[in-house]
Amino acid sequence: MDQLLSFIASFEITEEVLVLTLVLVSTTLLCVTVVFFFVGSKSKTVKKLEDLRRESGAQKLKKGNKIDNTLESLAPIMTPKSVKERETIRHKLMHAGYHDSNALTIFYAIKAFSFFIGIMMAASCMCSIRT
Repeated sequence: MDQLLSFIASFEITEEVLVLTLVLVSTTLLCVTVVFFFVGSKSKTVKKLEDLRRESGAQKLKKGNKIDNTLESLAPIMTPKSVKERETIRHKLMHAGYHDSNALTIFYAIKAFSFFIGIMMAASCMCSIRT
């Protein structure tokens, strides 16, 4: 315990540590924002309205159609070729509460996006280390 306290006491916040911390926080917030944007959280009222529309045979509201089309066009590139792996991931997503038909596509889009963010962070760390 004394070693931990002495390590914390000797820790100095340099410009590099501050920049890397800000990059980490901003990337984390960006990822959370993207997840909430794509997955969304529907209120009980919106869910009830959709159920009533479905029961009455009315048209579903066209919301986010452009994003859905973009994700569907990228789906063959991002999803694995193995049917077993796709069904395993779909099953896990259903257990997690994501029952939408495009949940698998959104999952792989978020996975690819977070991969590119990680690559960018690694590149920025390498650039800051070299200088």
